[in-house]
Amino acid sequence: MRESNSQKAKVIAALEQKLASPDLDLSQALPSETELQRRLGVSRGTVREALSDLERRHLIDRVKGKGTFPRRLEDRSSKPVAFLLREPWKVSNFHNSELLRGMQIAVAEQGTDLLITSRTPGEWTSEFLHSLAGVVVLPRLLVDGDLSVLRRNRIPFCLAMESDLSGPTIVDQIEEAAFALAEGLIRQGHRSIALLSGHFEHSDRLKKRGMARAAEEVGIDFAAWPDYCTNYDVTLAYEICQDILRQSKRPTAIIGFDNGLAVQAIRAAREVGVRVPEALSVVGFGGRDFSDLINPPLSSVNLRGEEAGKRAVQFLYRADPSQVERLRVGYDLVWRESSGNISVS
Repeated sequence: MRESNSQKAKVIAALEQKLASPDLDLSQALPSETELQRRLGVSRGTVREALSDLERRHLIDRVKGKGTFPRRLEDRSSKPVAFLLREPWKVSNFHNSELLRGMQIAVAEQGTDLLITSRTPGEWTSEFLHSLAGVVVLPRLLVDGDLSVLRRNRIPFCLAMESDLSGPTIVDQIEEAAFALAEGLIRQGHRSIALLSGHFEHSDRLKKRGMARAAEEVGIDFAAWPDYCTNYDVTLAYEICQDILRQSKRPTAIIGFDNGLAVQAIRAAREVGVRVPEALSVVGFGGRDFSDLINPPLSSVNLRGEEAGKRAVQFLYRADPSQVERLRVGYDLVWRESSGNISVS
């Protein structure tokens, strides 16, 4: 039985590869049962079982007397979109909530629904899978294998942010935004800058790459900028900033890798008696959630999460599953009163 299943899987894999090809001709019949039997060295019964499996998954149509054909994509305009995030409690995170708002606006314009799930596609029923127009994927805690079910079943998906996963992706220009943020601080005269980073490996890596470029363009050693990993824990960030600011040789600027971390830097500076921005500039990364509601108002990058959510859903309704696109979304860098010029010693 195990050998029979492996033979069937062999046939299915060969046909899935053909069906996923961007050069697939929907009017051209797939190889006949006899041809598949000969090419793959399996029994006729195994070929028929594999074809039945693909037919149940809505990937092929078997036309009596004519052959087996790739199924044309169904009209997905009335189907809902799924939002896949492995940590559903993080939907309240500012960027995620902006992303969600954008998706909700887009599906409302389409007259459909948005379904939120934390289960991987491998755990979905076939009925649920084929009821969807597509899937917006938040990459965190997922691997490429989790998306293979979507690829095999020709379900369009879009990654909501850059990651190590492959597929159509919303590119929110994190690296470019980080470059602009660091470049702005350098132009204000800052040379000693501390980083409050987190744990989102790919996005943090892009931020650091952009900042490193800005530093290196003017001959500053980026490696000399102290990098404090906070795991995005605001309590830890507050304690780190207190320690930093009590040192005799402290930085003149702090970059929080999200706005929550930057706020803790301002809070710690107030506690220690360091004036912002006169003696310390603080900038954040993330959005407009409270940047203009704290004292002093926080200089920050807004990554336009709402626009990203809209673009992702719009892509799914028009996409061919074989498309791999990078959908660029802009950012806003707003300089407020938490940062300013210093005298270069």
